Formats: sequence, structure tokens, C-alpha cells
Amino acid sequence: MKSKIHIDDTDFLELDQDNVRKVIFLDIDGVLNQDNGGPKIEECFVKRLAHIVEETGAEIVLSSSWRSAYASYVNSENNYRNKDVALLISLLDKYQLCIMEVTTNLTSGAYARPLEVRACLLEQGNLERFVILDDETFWVWNWLGDYLVCTTHMGDNGKYVYGMTDEDAEKAIAILNRLQVEKL
Repeated sequence: MKSKIHIDDTDFLELDQDNVRKVIFLDIDGVLNQDNGGPKIEECFVKRLAHIVEETGAEIVLSSSWRSAYASYVNSENNYRNKDVALLISLLDKYQLCIMEVTTNLTSGAYARPLEVRACLLEQGNLERFVILDDETFWVWNWLGDYLVCTTHMGDNGKYVYGMTDEDAEKAIAILNRLQVEKL
């Protein structure tokens, strides 16, 4: 997809967005499920993730606490089996999605995630096109908050509801596809 940016009345500058690497930092609990003790992965949420990838061409980087179980499961040398990871892989395969890499585990706990995403960004050469899909709001205390799509919402009954909505997916697409005019 080429986008034209109007410079003045006679000049147009074309940016080739197809050559820009885009990454989705994906949490699982509260994004691809409702995090309420129900099914570990819900297909409607995976379908929304597939829509984001289809509209942006983004790669998926697993930043979830699931990454150790995922890495153990896909490593053919291990005989590790986990029905929840198997369901995740099965649904990703159904929508032709794959996890390209996992973030490095720097320390335990959800509050380590911003540091782990930062480390991955540094390793990747400071990606400019990325989005963080997470149900946690701890991202807002630093510059990563501009790239966060929080999948926790207040329900009609006054209780929190988890899982990626259509609006969340569209927000992620907008973040990944936005033009970086200031870099010109």
C-alpha cells in the first residue's frame, strides 16, 4: 500500500508502507480469552487478531507469561504437552497466524513486561511500527502507553470485561498503519 502525503500544491511524496516491519506484542490472558476461568483461548479473539495481521502485515511476538510454555511446546526436543498451548497453536494455524518470536524473560511478573518489550525493541533496532495488545494498564506510566491497546473494559454491569473487542482490533490497526511524517 502506498500513501501519498501532500507537501505543497505541486509535489506529492510517496511512502512505501509495505517495506516497514510491523510487530504485535501479544499477551494471551485477557486478550485472547476472558481471563475468567473459562476457555483458555477463544476463537472470536483469535479471529480479531487475524484481522489485525491481515490489515497490517504485522508479525506476532509473544510477550505473555505463556511464552515459556509455548517455547517448550514447540521445541521438538522436549516432550512437553499442554492442552491450552495446543489450543492456541491450533487456532493460530486455523487463521494462518504464527508466532515469530518470544520476548526474553528478564524477570518474573507482569510488571517485567514493559522492560522485556523495551529490550526486544532495542534488539530489533527500535521498531517504529508496533502495538502492544495487553489487558494490563501498567504500560501507561511510560512511553510505551502510546502503543498499547488495553483489552480490559468496564462492562454494563460495572464489572471489568476482558478480551479483544472489534474496537480494540481497529485501534491496533490504526497504530500499526499510521504514517510517520515527522521522519521525513
